[in-house]
Amino acid sequence: MGGFVVDFYSPELKLAIELDGHHHDTPAQSAHDAARTRHLLARGIRLVRIQNSELSEPTLRALIHPFVPPLRVCGEGDRG
Repeated sequence: MGGFVVDFYSPELKLAIELDGHHHDTPAQSAHDAARTRHLLARGIRLVRIQNSELSEPTLRALIHPFVPPLRVCGEGDRG
């Protein structure tokens, strides 16, 4: 994305997910991450970061929940 790589991206939600390991703690990587964040935000892309050590399905669901629109359930005979 504009010369930057993201771990996961949803074009529908304009949401990028970054998984961060221990290498993200170095000054050089932190500067690179900050530049990527500015680049994404300037293009209207939201960013969620999570540490690899904290990654689980429940945690990931909780992080992206605010960005996912509610499902519209249509019943039988519903129009729309």
